[in-house]
This record gives sequence, structure tokens and C-alpha cells, in this order.
Amino acid sequence: MNILILTWLFPPSTGGVETYTYNLAKSLSKKNNITVFTQGEKIKNYEKFEVIRIKEMYPYKKSKEELNNLSKKLKEILIFKKIDLVHSHNLICLPTKFSSTVIKTIRDLGIPIIDHCHDARNKNLNSIIIKKDIEKIIAVSEFAKNKIISFGGEKNKIKVIYNSISTNLFNPNNYSKIQAKKYFNLPLNKKIILFPSRAIRAKTGKFGPQKQFLTLLNSIKKIKKEFGNKFIVVFPIKVGSKENKAQLEKTLTNLESRLDREKIKENVLWISNKIEYSKMPLLYRTADIMCTPSLNEAFGLVFIEAMSMGIPSIGAKSGGITEIIKNKKTGFLINPRDSNELAKIITSLLKDDSLRNKIGLAGQKCVKQKFSYKNMLEELNKLYKSIPQKIYLIRHPETIKNKNGILTGWENSNYSKDGKKQFNKILDFFKGHQERIFSSDLPRCLNLAESISKKNDSLLIPTAFLREKNLKETRPYENFESNKEFIKRIKNFLRNYSLNGSIIISHSGVISNICKNAFKTEKELTNFPRDTIFLIETNKKEKKLIKIKL
Repeated sequence: MNILILTWLFPPSTGGVETYTYNLAKSLSKKNNITVFTQGEKIKNYEKFEVIRIKEMYPYKKSKEELNNLSKKLKEILIFKKIDLVHSHNLICLPTKFSSTVIKTIRDLGIPIIDHCHDARNKNLNSIIIKKDIEKIIAVSEFAKNKIISFGGEKNKIKVIYNSISTNLFNPNNYSKIQAKKYFNLPLNKKIILFPSRAIRAKTGKFGPQKQFLTLLNSIKKIKKEFGNKFIVVFPIKVGSKENKAQLEKTLTNLESRLDREKIKENVLWISNKIEYSKMPLLYRTADIMCTPSLNEAFGLVFIEAMSMGIPSIGAKSGGITEIIKNKKTGFLINPRDSNELAKIITSLLKDDSLRNKIGLAGQKCVKQKFSYKNMLEELNKLYKSIPQKIYLIRHPETIKNKNGILTGWENSNYSKDGKKQFNKILDFFKGHQERIFSSDLPRCLNLAESISKKNDSLLIPTAFLREKNLKETRPYENFESNKEFIKRIKNFLRNYSLNGSIIISHSGVISNICKNAFKTEKELTNFPRDTIFLIETNKKEKKLIKIKL
């Protein structure tokens, strides 16, 4: 299958969506042709998938000209790469003009869209886009699914597929704790409480309210009273792509002042260097406890990453985190913003090695059972295969020469009385259809194709590949084709285009050969009634012609 992964968040930018989309592309490329369509700076790519970057994929504050360029470039890729399915990420959370442009460009080509929603915050969910023509929406948790439904999403369109990670990569046995601490210049004689999330937002340069780093910061004085200076809170500050450097420096200066004032400076350390994803397991290996008490998190990859590394994880009773952590069994959940409760849990874990080990092992087991990469890919593949990949095959309406039994070939002939009725019935049938249309460039096919295209504002691709076979008896006589040449022409058409999600308007001989050579539906057919539309669903194991009588 030719799949386009469409996302504006992709490495070298770092974060949960970036991590997920990169690993998804890498995994799917083992059995599919994967293209990633994104923005950002170009980096060397050593993977099997191709990454195409354009500046217009940054979704915010787009001009009309930029949106037109986005549509044009996206359309070129969809056609050139013969894309069968688009797996987009967070389209239902992005600005209306951006997402509408993307969706219309894809749907005009009749290509199905699956949008993967990694966010569930009220301020980001876009009810206009949620109601758009998208085949399926993947929610990363039941919490996210319910949020999408509350914004107008259709329940039967939404599928919950939990995020997952590679337990081979996030395996504590692969790394030495001492070497990990040395790599990040962390003290060997102190317990590490790791906050691996975006404490400071790259765009604003300020502490973000969602991840709730300040709740952890507020707990430090209380922890220190019980455990002294034998611990340190560690967090990275280079997370994201575009940084507000001036505000970041101001935020860190203010933080240092607070740490001095509260006499906890030796208990907090931030990592200034950007940490590549491949080094994240090494960072987790330094930790004794992981804590991100975030609010309304749709899922939270950091929790299963930490749990896979055998680290007790602490989150808030909020959002999708409650579907990951089973309180006091596979981790701990605090009431949102409750720094007192957080301090008590961290202190008890710091003092009790056996409790940390017990919770850490339970978390590891949970990830392997519930959040394995293998299970996630199986669920995705099932979803991909469930999306109808429909191709409609239509024989042109009857002409006067057809009516009188006269061979036509490439010659023109007007529609008969019955042909005009067939024309209108076919036009009515395809009302509202957005599939792209492939048509023979001969008038008896093209007239119908142009009417369907105009009525639905859908893409029309006329091509001489789909002409009837030119016969010895018909003009132009010098363009007579042998059967071998005719079949070669049809095969050239099939090589040049992906037919999934399309309407094909042609002649009986052409349609018969398409069925035989592209879909192996049955032996070459000769009976294609003009009052019947033929449908093939290409994602079915047994490809049969479905006859729809008008």
C-alpha cells in the first residue's frame, strides 16, 4: 500500500507526536511504501521511507497564496506517489483554513483519510474539521474519544488505538545506570526524579500550564524536609523546534532566583543540550522516579516509556493518564495540582527501594501486555484494511451507432434516446461523489465524465490510454491497433495511475481488460450492460465485481 503520513510535527523537532510519527513511518515502511509530508529543516534520512518537507506545512497564520501552494504541492505528491491512503495527524486540532485545504485536496482525488488525534484539549479541538469528510479518526485514549464526540464527532467513525513504544529500545538491561548518569553529568550519589516532558514550551519560552512542572517544583521543599539533599529533579529544556530564546533565558533567570530564595538550588538541574530520541532511554536510565502530573493529557508517551524502563511513574488523575497507570499498582496518580500529595508519594518512593522495584516491575509488565508496538501495528493494519477502497467502472451511454450495430472505434457518435436516459441516471447516481474520474478522451465517455466532474467539483483526468480499441473497419485507418498493442496500452495506464478511490468511464473492451489485468476478478468479460455500474472494493481478499443496476 502507498501511504502518506501527513504531519507538521516530525523530527528533528522533538515531542510525543514527533516520536510517534517517526516510529510509525519506520515500522510501516517494512511492508508498505511510505512517504512523510511535513515541514521543518532537512536532515539526513537513513530509513526506507521518504521525507518531503515544505514550509507551507506549518499550519498557523497562512495566507491565501500559501494555502494555494500547499494544495498544489500536496496534490503533486499524491498523484506522483500514487497514494492509496493518507494517515494524517492532528488535522482536527489545527486551524480551519489549513485543515480544510488539506482535506479538500486529498478528497478531490478520492483518497481516503484517517486522522490521528493526539490532543484532547478544548482549546485545540476544531468542531468544524471534526465534522468534515474524514473516513476514520483515531483517538489515543477513551478520554480523547469522548472529547472528540463532545465536539461533534461521529461515534462510529472514531477508533481508540493506544500509543505504544518499542520495548526493545526502552529496555533498562541495555544501559548502565552509572554510565547514563555520567553521560548527562548527573551526580552519582543522588536519587533522580525525572520530568521528561515539555516543562518550558518552545514557542512561548515559559512554563506551560498543561504539563504542570510547577506542581513538581512546589513539592521540592516538602520532599527536602523528609529526605534532605539526597535527590535532584532533572528536566530537559530543549524540547521542540522553534524556540523563543529571549523568553527562555528570562524564565530560567526567574527560576534560578526562586531556587535561591527557597534554598533548593542544589535540588534542581536542567539539561541544556537537545536530547535525540535515541538517547531518551539513556536519560530514563538515570532516573529513580518519573513524574509528569499533567492535565487533560490525551495519552502521554512519557509514562509508558518510563514504565518500560522499570521506573515508577507519577501522573495526575486527569485525561488519558488514568487509562495508563493503575494507581498504587503500576504507578501513582495524584489529584491535579496537589503538590502536598505528590511530595508524600515521592518521599515514600525515595525511602523504599523495594517499593520502587515492585512498582517498576509491574509497570514493565503492563506496557508489554497493553502498549506493545506489535499490538498497535496490528490494530492499525486492521483499520487500514477496513477503509473501503472503491473503484467504479462505467461503460459509456449508448450512442446512435451502438443502437444500429455499427462499429465505432475512435469515431464519434451522438447519444441515442436510451443513451441520454442512461447518461442522466449515471449522473444522478454519482451526485456528491468526490472520487477522481479517469475517462477515455473520446466524446461519448468524456461528455459524461465532464458532467459528473462539474456537478461534484471533482478532479477529471482524461486520457487516451482508456480509448476503445481502434478497429480495421473504423477511422483513422492508419491507427489500427492489434490486440497485443491494445492490451499493452491498458497495462501502461495501470502502471501510470493508482486507481483506488476513482471512477473509470470507458469502453467495454477497456473495462474488461482492466478487470483482468489489475484486479484478477475473473476471466475477460464481454457483458457490461449500460444500465449497470460496476464496483470493485480493492481491499477485499476476494475481488468481485459488484453490479449496481440503475
